Amino acid sequence: MLQLAILYNASLMTSSKQPHLTVAAVIEKNGRFLMIEEQVRGTWLLNQPAGHVQAGETLLEAVQRETCEEAASVVEPRALIGMVQWQAQRNQEYYLRIVFAADFIRGLDQPLDDGIHAVHWLSLEEIRAHKLKPRNPAVLSAIESYLAGNLYPLDLLEAV
Repeated sequence: MLQLAILYNASLMTSSKQPHLTVAAVIEKNGRFLMIEEQVRGTWLLNQPAGHVQAGETLLEAVQRETCEEAASVVEPRALIGMVQWQAQRNQEYYLRIVFAADFIRGLDQPLDDGIHAVHWLSLEEIRAHKLKPRNPAVLSAIESYLAGNLYPLDLLEAV
């Protein structure tokens, strides 16, 4: 039986709040990962290109759009890494993050999204040692799952 990497928070099952549906891209090139430096509520953090799925778009379209907007990069999703659920401590909001491995195709000559300061290619060791902390627990777990080979075919997803 197929098992996806899921960080599970049991309180998600007992809350009346609906989780935010988000996507993220793990993009690796020569042992380095594309990371963005973003400001969230006045704090600079590291993250993968990630964000909310918009009405009417598929998960694959969302991860491509978010990477284009936040990292000025074109990518091609090639595998599903997993799904991560968690509750943000700051506001008690719930999140379901669908994480994809994607191939870097090319950079774009366009401004980055508001709140994005820079794009970096960092090794896992550099990410762990960086002065900026990961935005949430899903950032490092996604890279670790990718490096562990937790890659599943995209045909597991179906948009109807």
